[in-house]
Amino acid sequence: MKGQLFSFDLILSISILLLLFGITVSVFSRSDAVMKEFAFEREISQNGNAALSSLIETSGYPSNWEQLAFTDSNVKALGLASSANSLNSQKAGKFFDLANSNENNYVLTKRVLGIDFPSANYTLEIIDLEGNSEYSTTFPINSQITNFYSIYAFQRLALLNEKPVKLLLKIWVKK
Repeated sequence: MKGQLFSFDLILSISILLLLFGITVSVFSRSDAVMKEFAFEREISQNGNAALSSLIETSGYPSNWEQLAFTDSNVKALGLASSANSLNSQKAGKFFDLANSNENNYVLTKRVLGIDFPSANYTLEIIDLEGNSEYSTTFPINSQITNFYSIYAFQRLALLNEKPVKLLLKIWVKK
């Protein structure tokens, strides 16, 4: 009788130990997934803010990028400013012409802005204070946007032709 009781106690103890081990592994696995998601969101936030800062506060690199062929080797940074927070309409026009011209240029603008996340796209708008769009990107087309699950929005104020405008950058991350 003692042998049977001992083996039952052993089986019960091992079962409880395995259950606790399984719960611990599950909790750590979930915590790891949450931490990775948090790190990804933080990276998007930092890069989105940096992209808007670059566009509004700098003229880009080289500063005459809008006059050059738009390639990885020619354009290192995009900037729309003629001076800090004052946008150059020629640079803005060139940027939106490039971003809207074809998918290759759109992807290149994403990369140069530092927002080329996997399975993500962006839209950028320059809107006057009455809500009228001065410039906007048309890639991706609206039917592609419906398959995204997270939208990160960033906005900053600047001057365009000496009038206040709002730059609205949205980064769309796919499911």
